[in-house]
Amino acid sequence: MARPFEKITDINKTKELWKIAVKVHHKWTVISNNKEHIQLIFVDANDTDVHVIVPTTLKATCDSVLLVNNTYTVTNFLPQINDLMFKTSEHPFVIRFIAGTCVSDINKHEIPGKRLNFKPFAESISGN
Repeated sequence: MARPFEKITDINKTKELWKIAVKVHHKWTVISNNKEHIQLIFVDANDTDVHVIVPTTLKATCDSVLLVNNTYTVTNFLPQINDLMFKTSEHPFVIRFIAGTCVSDINKHEIPGKRLNFKPFAESISGN
């Protein structure tokens, strides 16, 4: 029997064997120490988002597969505490792809686009 899908809101550090149905909302490349990795925002059917990091070692494999506005089933990833200086998601965790992460079921899910939710300018100025 197949594992059921879990919600992004339920993601925490208690396990690595997750199964989520998501849509890629945003995608960008980051260059740090002359190495490139990918960062994304995933959104689920409940309009919940989470920041995603695809490390340099997996960039070549995932870059051409993970496309903005496509939906996927993503399994087996590592949740880590979201201690990023600039948070793109209010979710307390980020998803880090690992060697065992599997991306499948391209465009088989019905997930609407994410509504943008900008922070007030005053919060940005104050560093919040």
